[in-house]
Amino acid sequence: MTSVSQFVRVVQLELNEENELHLDRKTKFAVRIIQFFLQEIIKSFGYERKTFSLESISASSENLHLEIKDVEKNFVTHVCKYSIDLETVETELVWKDVAKKLVQSNHFDRKTECKWLVIGHSRRPKATSDALEEPLLAEGGGGLALFIQNNITRWPESIGDLVSVLKGEGSISKAQYSHSLGAMLHELCHTFDLGHAPKGIMNRDFAHFLDVFEFLLLKNEAENLSTQDCLIPPKVFGSTIFTKEGLTVLNRHLWLNHTFLSLESEVVLQGTRIDFSSPRSAARLMFIQFWVEGLVVKHIDLDVGCNSFALGRDHLCGIETNGGEKILVLVMDDVGNVFKRFIDLYELYMSK
Repeated sequence: MTSVSQFVRVVQLELNEENELHLDRKTKFAVRIIQFFLQEIIKSFGYERKTFSLESISASSENLHLEIKDVEKNFVTHVCKYSIDLETVETELVWKDVAKKLVQSNHFDRKTECKWLVIGHSRRPKATSDALEEPLLAEGGGGLALFIQNNITRWPESIGDLVSVLKGEGSISKAQYSHSLGAMLHELCHTFDLGHAPKGIMNRDFAHFLDVFEFLLLKNEAENLSTQDCLIPPKVFGSTIFTKEGLTVLNRHLWLNHTFLSLESEVVLQGTRIDFSSPRSAARLMFIQFWVEGLVVKHIDLDVGCNSFALGRDHLCGIETNGGEKILVLVMDDVGNVFKRFIDLYELYMSK
């Protein structure tokens, strides 16, 4: 069986503007923050602690469980120069162009083993101001999460700086930094195969993102508090949460479990029937999701030992297809491999 390990590779995008080296510390700290947040929210809502690995200095997987003090730990980042006019180019076109540039670059190895988190800072102000300082560009999916912002110079770069933000004494407000971090995690979670949701992080509700760190760093008054035996109450996350369906995907996703991607596993769609094959004799499908225009509209847990499933019109009950001709079907197996296929709605309506 061919298998590979997985990690998130962080790339800092230079946008033909003056390079500010100190932004490296700010972006690294922000990435560690979302890595830690993901670990704690998964644990708080009933699963084992797990999060994504970053490209480590030794090029090996990290030993995750992160402590709050670990958000200052170093990891590998890369720099990629990129020329773009953010005022005239559509977000999707930028995403595709950056993805092509990274995949075709000779400067990167292990391209099949990583998800890309690309972070860019621009000095250009937004045409219209907003209190939360929305990113200039944010797009995620497939293997790339792209995030460009113009307030990174004001981001914290240490736990001490973060405490200042939480106390309202930082260079950026708690609400603004929460929004930037949440937007970055939102796009990264698209690469972990989360669709949009009716509420929470995948519906761009990031208001309570930093409440977790306020709970750990201020209310507990302990900078280096160990989270090994500390369960953050779910209410601390407020409305900045994942849905049950989203947590199910994250909990089982191979990118968060540091298991192995089976390159020979395959899902075949024959009409409205899903057939799964794998060189692992015990392999099975775990669940199916229906997506309409990027929104998860139905989640179906499958019976134990299932490796084939027939879709029918009954599964469309309660789903608004918005006049579309196809619906996206997402399937996950027992080790977290994800397969996506489009299925013709007419065939579904005509099947039993």
